[in-house]
Amino acid sequence: MTTENLPLVVMGHLTIDEIRMSSGLVHESTIGGAAAYSALGGFLAGGDVVVISRVGSSYPLDRFRLVHPDGGTVDISETLILPGESTKNIAWYGEDGTRRWDILNPDTMHIQTPTPEDADRVERGQWVLVCPASLEQQEALVDRLRARGARIALDTEIHYLTDPDAMERLSALTSRVDCFLPSREHITHLTGYAGDDAGRIAELLDRFGSPRVVLKCGASGVLASDRERPGELLSVPGVERIDVIDPTGAGDSFDGGFLAGLSRGESVADAIAGGCVAASFVIQAIGLTVPAEFSSAETTRRRETVRGRVAVHQTFTKAREKVNNR
Repeated sequence: MTTENLPLVVMGHLTIDEIRMSSGLVHESTIGGAAAYSALGGFLAGGDVVVISRVGSSYPLDRFRLVHPDGGTVDISETLILPGESTKNIAWYGEDGTRRWDILNPDTMHIQTPTPEDADRVERGQWVLVCPASLEQQEALVDRLRARGARIALDTEIHYLTDPDAMERLSALTSRVDCFLPSREHITHLTGYAGDDAGRIAELLDRFGSPRVVLKCGASGVLASDRERPGELLSVPGVERIDVIDPTGAGDSFDGGFLAGLSRGESVADAIAGGCVAASFVIQAIGLTVPAEFSSAETTRRRETVRGRVAVHQTFTKAREKVNNR
């Protein structure tokens, strides 16, 4: 089997969430977690996804049986069922779009994070998404996955980046992965920069040392820096004019859709477009759901619209020059 035929592996949390919208609407007992939404994004992008996670005995894994003639596949057979409760969260959304997560049982979440031993089921050359977890847990996973010869993509979350040395530790970690997938919120939190200058953004992305950094900018789309294309910052827009039902999981589902594309050999621009389209479908439903709007025809229409608006910003940074000359 070639590496282009290997399924995407997603390693991360599966949770049961209560989503509290700014309108007062509450979505209870929603299937959530970064691994769940990433798997859904990969499915909607037509990819084959394997979820490696750990859950409590009452977790409704049967709800991962996603079926649609235009979708991919999701395999949960590698998820370990542990005795006891599952990880539970409450998500609070503000009127300005900000959100806050309250983890109701953090000790359970820690126990139910995939371990380095779980990484031993990954094949050489296989794309693996390491979902948000503590830096210690991500460092251990990345070390084992590198030893396995996997291709590693890394995402993170702000509540894991509160220590004064977080930027230094994260940069050391991201320099050891093949792709870093931060959000604009993460970059602003870590660097203090919230502007739109392409050169400045490229310089900040280069600080992380990863050969490829894909910056998620919400509804505005994605900016991408790639070592193979020095001096360029790729700009891919989001999908416009869609009815948003629940924005939860947009970034995670982008990760899954994007990496599903890379796993089957798509170009970076095409894979990013696929990730943007997958995320646009996910936010049109609640939780682990295939929205009514999803179809191959609508997927094609959205992808073509996004690809037709891709732009390239010419920029070059001293940090990128240093990376390229290693």
